[in-house]
Amino acid sequence: MRSLTLLLTSLLLTTAVFAQQRFVPATILLPQGDSLVGEIDYRNWDKDPLTIIFRGNGNTTTFTPEKLAGFRIHENDEQYITVPGEMDITYETTEILSVEKVRVVSNGPHFFRVIMNGPVKLLQHTDKNNRQHFVVQTPDTAVHLIRQVKYIDNQESANYGKMQTLNFYRQQLDILMNDCARKPNVDVLDYRAEALSRVLQKYTACKYPNQQVAVAKKDPQMRAMYGVMGGASAEMLSAEGQHRIVKNKFKQTLTPVVGVFLDLPLSRRRQQMVLNIEGVYSSKKVVSKGPDPIDFTYHFLSLQTLIRYTYPVGELRPYVSGGFGMMAKIGGSDLYTPQGWSQQDEALGGGRELTLPVLVGAGLRYKRLNGELRCILPHALDNYTMMDVRATTVQLLFRYVLRQ
Repeated sequence: MRSLTLLLTSLLLTTAVFAQQRFVPATILLPQGDSLVGEIDYRNWDKDPLTIIFRGNGNTTTFTPEKLAGFRIHENDEQYITVPGEMDITYETTEILSVEKVRVVSNGPHFFRVIMNGPVKLLQHTDKNNRQHFVVQTPDTAVHLIRQVKYIDNQESANYGKMQTLNFYRQQLDILMNDCARKPNVDVLDYRAEALSRVLQKYTACKYPNQQVAVAKKDPQMRAMYGVMGGASAEMLSAEGQHRIVKNKFKQTLTPVVGVFLDLPLSRRRQQMVLNIEGVYSSKKVVSKGPDPIDFTYHFLSLQTLIRYTYPVGELRPYVSGGFGMMAKIGGSDLYTPQGWSQQDEALGGGRELTLPVLVGAGLRYKRLNGELRCILPHALDNYTMMDVRATTVQLLFRYVLRQ
């Protein structure tokens, strides 16, 4: 638990250090119809902003949705539109809904990201509780699509104590598209941007057959990445206890490391936060000199899970990572002949079959190539109660992204 606390604290502190402003070219749209070109502090927001910081003509100004009609980020043509109205931003968990009967509502205009643009627009806002909200805009109206989760507190109901999802948006869309003879079926439509966009594209083709629709491209920063990795591993061993080999002097050894990895972005922030899953082959060569010398090699397969934070700007981007591994022994014998014995014995009791070490690392990312210095904190190797042999591992790893 102590190692976990230290690891999480280090990652949070590093994230805070790197969380600095990043101004990119942008245009803001004023309510009167004018526009200003400048720069916006842009974070590839996971939760859509309640305010933006705009820099233009030497001045830096904070804008709320009330003061803008919208804005556009130039580098990826990401557009936001200000939409008035109420949003139910209740944190929909059983613990909260079963106790709190009054729902939390945010009033006033909000920034909505444009998912589909054309005569019919699909807009999306992600609130502070990671709830998604969708608005459909037509030349005549704007419809806030409602999906709500409620807790059933009626003790006479067969579903008492359960959560119920109310998909009002399906009826709303059915009414909205009623003027189209070939309106799409929405009876089982999911409350997701991709599903809503597909239905509204069909509706637009029916209602406005000669007008074009532009759908926002999927953010490439949210794609999973995979690749190969390799490098070298240095082992430093220490031993304590009553076993005879404790008197030996253990040597530092060097062995190869190879593996594959899968990176799953956890945010839209240019892959700043990534869940890194690795499958790794490694070995540990245990060599000691003394009255009872030993020389053998264990072979391991590891499944390693780490959280990685990458500095968001520049060609050469530093990162830090931390997590845990599940290291399974797949081969190797630790048999040796003790001094004065005629038969062999196991130096480490056969070694541990499964070890769960803590991993921390720091590295540099340049395009598809990553270089990382990683430390596997001290972890036990032996299977004895009267002896404790621990390995501290330092690895130099190179990772190449096959798909990004």
